[in-house]
Amino acid sequence: MMKAIARIKWIVALALAITLNAQNSAVVTAWNYLQHEELDKAREAIDKAITHEQTKGKAKTWYYRAIIYGRISQNDKFKNLVPSPLDTALVSYEKAIDLDNKGTYTEEIRHELNMLIQYLYNQGVQAYNNQNFNEAYEFFMKANEAARIMAKAEGRTDFKGDTSLLEAAAISAYNAQMIEEAISAYEAVLKAGKQTAKIYNTLAYLYMVGKQDIEGAERVIKEGRTRFPTDIDLIRKQINIFLIRDETEKALPLIDEAIKKDSTDPMLYIIKGSIYEQQGKVDEAEKVYKKALALNDDLFDANYSLGALYYNKAVEITEKMNALPVDKMDEYNKLKEERDQWLKKALPYLEKAHKLKPDDLNTVAALREVYMRLGDTEKSKQMKELYDKLKNLQ
Repeated sequence: MMKAIARIKWIVALALAITLNAQNSAVVTAWNYLQHEELDKAREAIDKAITHEQTKGKAKTWYYRAIIYGRISQNDKFKNLVPSPLDTALVSYEKAIDLDNKGTYTEEIRHELNMLIQYLYNQGVQAYNNQNFNEAYEFFMKANEAARIMAKAEGRTDFKGDTSLLEAAAISAYNAQMIEEAISAYEAVLKAGKQTAKIYNTLAYLYMVGKQDIEGAERVIKEGRTRFPTDIDLIRKQINIFLIRDETEKALPLIDEAIKKDSTDPMLYIIKGSIYEQQGKVDEAEKVYKKALALNDDLFDANYSLGALYYNKAVEITEKMNALPVDKMDEYNKLKEERDQWLKKALPYLEKAHKLKPDDLNTVAALREVYMRLGDTEKSKQMKELYDKLKNLQ
């Protein structure tokens, strides 16, 4: 009886050993298929091993799986064998690290990940140079994920991202007009420890123009100006925020600060003149508009702004003329003479603006009125015809 029981135990133990060896054999078989580039068979064998109780908890199983799926992702013949093989490879590397309590495979994993990061980076550069920006973004982001797993393998807990890879991903997303992805990548660059004025400027632009998120842009500009208070482009962006919110009183001192740093930018004078004009400070507005023109007299905005300033003064006087009673002809004629002087001052600037931008409706409309008030009916008629034509095209 005892011999029978012992025999049964031996048979059970043998069966268990055979089962265990069979599963270990699946891991070895997968590795052997990998060595012969039979990646489809290698994948099939290793995927069986990760589901079996005897092998799914072993670092070796997941390490081999990571290598196999990594090779699949890089092999033209097999890369479409399964969806997202690279993602599976990265997950498997991390699983192998988590299971490798003794660090048996640490060096091998680091070596494989290092090669994978280099491969992904090179693929990203190639895609970028071919202007496949979406694809480049994906490669750079996956390279950063591989770098994160590499840091984990090395025991580094302070990894926040590889700034070079993240910035490459951000630039790629920007060029691909992937606004959300570009914003996320640039935010990650800042958090990873690389802060430059250029990054803050680009990120603020993406929030302001790409996403139309003024609060997001202002947050980035505020943080950027804390680090780079003298950066002229960040100052300009802060000015734009104030103008969007109609906070002109806050904008003025910043405009003056910007002019001190870059007195050759005519747009700063044009913006300042516009604010003065809104405040009814015509003389101050005239002076700064003229400064803008002194820097560049071929700017439409500068010519139109100064011409419109004079034109609006003429309109104010016309309203006074129309309010006079009929027995005030002397006063009326005096006002008319003053009005015509403003119109004559406006005319050359409006004509120059029209030459620079022939299809601008506001300029054409103003010229039509100026010509009419000054008695040039032929030119006024031409402007009316042009105005009607342009209006119909809208």
